[in-house]
Amino acid sequence: MSISRSTYVMAVVASSLLTAPAWAEDLAASVAAKLRDSGALAGYRVNVKAKSGTVWLEGTVPDEKQLAAAIGVAETTPGVERVVNRLVVEQQAAAAQVPLGDTDFLAPVRKVISAPAIAVPVSNSDLRSKGFTKLVKRDDGVYENVTRSGDEARYMRAGQSDTLPHLHKKIGD
Repeated sequence: MSISRSTYVMAVVASSLLTAPAWAEDLAASVAAKLRDSGALAGYRVNVKAKSGTVWLEGTVPDEKQLAAAIGVAETTPGVERVVNRLVVEQQAAAAQVPLGDTDFLAPVRKVISAPAIAVPVSNSDLRSKGFTKLVKRDDGVYENVTRSGDEARYMRAGQSDTLPHLHKKIGD
């Protein structure tokens, strides 16, 4: 009985896909066991996750020395290619959980970075239907009204009031 090359390749790919989650769980368990057995850590709460050779360490440790030790243990575990450190020193974690309103006025301020606003492209017809006017600069003092409607002029020229868009028709109180 012979197996075609494409069937063999598909079988290898399928088996690797099925065993990858188990391998990741084994890697996470291996790192967790090494952290537990290292003797360098005490009083820590660390959650270990793994995927494709990358290990995530999340939780708290008592001090900076144990934070460095945890990262070192994870990095030296066989199979670990990269360590993502999300560990926090307990004093920093406790300071971050001060109830709102109880913060000292002179306490340092942490900068919170939020996700940037995402600009969604809008067509000229969408703008027009929503009552907006879009002017595109063409020459010095000449703008094209790309959302014109009705009897509005196509080009707005500086100093010519009859070429201005009919904003009074678009804006209501």
